[in-house]
Amino acid sequence: MKAILAVVAVIVLAFVAYAFVKYRAIQQAATGPAKEIVSESMEKTGDTWRVRFVSKFDAPLDKVFDAFQHPERVKEFAPESR
Repeated sequence: MKAILAVVAVIVLAFVAYAFVKYRAIQQAATGPAKEIVSESMEKTGDTWRVRFVSKFDAPLDKVFDAFQHPERVKEFAPESR
């Protein structure tokens, strides 16, 4: 009897752990990969894809504009990834 209860407990524990991992994955996917991205969308019309990202940058406007004008200097402008 104890063996059956132990097997049932292990199965229930495994299911709870699996559900928790899936829940965390869904939560992480819902919040997006980067904290700077406020919203994103992707839609296909015929053969054309439209991708839209709205980002929030904590920087002065002239620095953000300079970063868009000179993408080859991205390492100077991008924050460090963690």
